[in-house]
Amino acid sequence: GKSTLINTLLGRDVTAVRPDCIDAVRHATEPVEVTFNSIRVKVWDTQGAQDGSDMEAETFVRVKESIERHRLPGEELGVDVVLVCMSLISTRLSYDTRDTLHIITQSLGEQVWRHAILTLTMANVLAAVPPEDRQVQLPYHEYVSGFADKVLDAVRA
Repeated sequence: GKSTLINTLLGRDVTAVRPDCIDAVRHATEPVEVTFNSIRVKVWDTQGAQDGSDMEAETFVRVKESIERHRLPGEELGVDVVLVCMSLISTRLSYDTRDTLHIITQSLGEQVWRHAILTLTMANVLAAVPPEDRQVQLPYHEYVSGFADKVLDAVRA
């Protein structure tokens, strides 16, 4: 998920990952500060949305407050990149996912999407499924592109 992606991008473990854990590992909304290629980086690793806690709105309000505390003067959002991690396994964009995208927009503002990179997790699992066994009979790149378009449509709505 998110924590594994962060650790992979930074090339070292800076966030906790427990693959056997059903509950979110990290609930803190304070950043982890690291240096990456001589650049100081602040990373917020939030609990997963739709993790069963029904705390998405509260989580993103706390994230916004934390970002504002750490924002440098003159910064519009206080972050350069927002990684939005979503599972690619689902063939549809659920109402819960649409609600979460809406909550992110409400909490962090529309400008958050100018800084967002959509990362689709579980793509390796989907790619391993032979096309004839998939729920949707599309080439892999078309499936991924179509899913990303659905996310963009939901964000724009």
